[in-house]
Amino acid sequence: MNASPPERRRYAAFLSYSHRDDATAKWLHRALERYWVPTRLVGQQGAQGIVRRRVGRIFRDREELPSGSDLGAIVRAAQADSDCLIALCSPEAARSRWVNAEILAWKQLGRGDRLLCLIVDGEPGASAIPGREHEECFAPALRYQLGADGELSDVPAEPIAADLRPGKDGKLDAKLKLISGLLGVGLDDLKRREQQRRVLQVSAAAAAAAVIAIGMGVLAVRATIASQAAERRQKQAEALVDFMLGDLSNKLDGVSRLDIMEAVNDQAMQYFRSLPPDDITDEALAQRSRTLTKIGRVRWNQGSARSAVEAFEASLTLTAELVKRHPDDVARLIEHAEALAWLGSLHWGNDEQDPAYARWLEGMRVLEPAVAKAPNNPEVMIRRYWMIASIGRFHEERRDLVAAESAYQSALALCRQMVAAEPDNREYQWQLGDAINILGQLAFARGDLLEALKASIEDDRIKRALTQADPADFAARRNRGLTLQILGRTLMQAGIAEPALERLTRAVRLYEEFVNNDQGSPTAVVRRAEGHMMLSLVSAMNGDHAQALHWIDQTLAAHETLPVAERDRVYGTDGWDEARLMRASALDALGRHAQAREQLDALLPAAAAIKLRPRLGIEAMRVIVGISVLRAAFARDDRQPDEVRAHATEAMALLDAHALDSAVPTLRALRVRALLLLDRREDAQALADRLRAGGFGPPDFVIAVRKAGLDYPDQTSLMNQITVALPPLD
Repeated sequence: MNASPPERRRYAAFLSYSHRDDATAKWLHRALERYWVPTRLVGQQGAQGIVRRRVGRIFRDREELPSGSDLGAIVRAAQADSDCLIALCSPEAARSRWVNAEILAWKQLGRGDRLLCLIVDGEPGASAIPGREHEECFAPALRYQLGADGELSDVPAEPIAADLRPGKDGKLDAKLKLISGLLGVGLDDLKRREQQRRVLQVSAAAAAAAVIAIGMGVLAVRATIASQAAERRQKQAEALVDFMLGDLSNKLDGVSRLDIMEAVNDQAMQYFRSLPPDDITDEALAQRSRTLTKIGRVRWNQGSARSAVEAFEASLTLTAELVKRHPDDVARLIEHAEALAWLGSLHWGNDEQDPAYARWLEGMRVLEPAVAKAPNNPEVMIRRYWMIASIGRFHEERRDLVAAESAYQSALALCRQMVAAEPDNREYQWQLGDAINILGQLAFARGDLLEALKASIEDDRIKRALTQADPADFAARRNRGLTLQILGRTLMQAGIAEPALERLTRAVRLYEEFVNNDQGSPTAVVRRAEGHMMLSLVSAMNGDHAQALHWIDQTLAAHETLPVAERDRVYGTDGWDEARLMRASALDALGRHAQAREQLDALLPAAAAIKLRPRLGIEAMRVIVGISVLRAAFARDDRQPDEVRAHATEAMALLDAHALDSAVPTLRALRVRALLLLDRREDAQALADRLRAGGFGPPDFVIAVRKAGLDYPDQTSLMNQITVALPPLD
């Protein structure tokens, strides 16, 4: 019997994966859609129909699922319109309810025979190995067959997968295995023809690289013969380097020769290091510096921070030579200072605070002659602003709030000077709002909520005017979301509930615009999740614990979908631990005590790791002290007085060790709670009075301290005064 070929649909495959495997998904998506089927196979009859010239379109899921069992409409439609499903398999994917739901839905369509797997990480079958369950890479829907009722049974399945793990298939063979399944052709046919084609491609690419390397070598040797000829040939060599870093790298990426790409970068770095900086023209030096900066930025984007620092340091050597030649040239001074600012930021990103601080100080010294010669030059002012603000951040991180405020005030004065010089410059206006907001957040760290609110309100006035002046400026609308988020949080901490919720709700809507206009951006998803977390916080402060749980669950659901590196880069690990702590508190407030304790117990390893750090930031302190206070509260509810004292004493000890003199209201509020748990009422009252004097008064805190018998009068007139001063939302 001749079977009719399967129906061809819009997509060749539906790609299902955890967003933590986003990089692999992007590579596979590009590799499959760009693949040209060998000519001799085109037109043949394959198991999936007539073999076409291209594999076809791949659907890469970018939608969130509204619940654990209901796929979004777009995902359902895409699955129905896909010939195959490819599941990326890793421990993260195995734990993702979204991935499991997609695979289960696919099987329920009756297409289990068109299900392909690609192992990214982990171990198949590890769920059955005691102690290694966390390594399992197959989702439950892959591990078990469907029963007669269309749900997963307890009958094991045996999925066949291509394997990207070290020592397994490798990228090329894994890709070809998947293509073999998609096209319904023999793997050997693909591999044999692919090998022939790639030999030609790689030979051509390697030959090009060799020609360039030889050309560079010849030019470099000839450069020592005559100075005039040297200058010309060095320019030619560096033009070749530009080609190597641009077009050639793209072509090598297309044939998956990352090893040659890395060699290209390394050869370029060696070439630049081999050339003395004092025997060529200013123009050539500047060109070389720009090329090294390009290498540094590429390496930074690839996640190679150390290599990026190496490239920027090489660039810095060249800008230093240009400054040495022209010590009074403002443009050269700016270039050198900017290189120092970049290096400072890279060190800061590597948590190397002292080297970062040293670079920023050096950058300020470099700019001194430029300030003397051109004090009103906007390019000089903006770079000084960046470095002064960074220096303030360093001092704030070290909890030297006096030095931080001095730096931030200087940065604010520069911003006002820039705006006065160019009042129509939107960037300077934004910087002015940011500078004001930074000082407001510093006021909050000093315990002065009123000053913090004044700064946030002034910042919002500036940002609101800018967004109204240009409603199409999407970046401005997104950034105003952050301003509204800070303002809303601070309002709730001052006890001004309704305006706080309104502003945070508006911030989340602006973040939704960000997500919708930048589909797939992890940064956009993190910002929205952060907004949901703030809504959860203020809902809890307002006593609406059901709504607080709803929003924190939204936050943690986003956490599951994001690539770890991107999530932590934007928001940091402590923020997500704090979200889990908030969830435990919300569950307990709703009477779901067993779940609350389970959530809290899951946080204990994170708390232990935080305590080992040499320095603890405010978020980290809120996490570890909050855990101890909540454990003490649970022990009180369980009538275990010894446990209450032990955990409350630990909270006090942590505060004394890491934040003894801290005036941060949220940390002081935790100290009040710990003191009350220890029955130190007089100390708690004295500290509560200081909090109230600073304007602190979130509803949940006020209710708790009054319930404990402390005096905490309302500040109605002050709240009304602040509310009247608020600018409109739109």
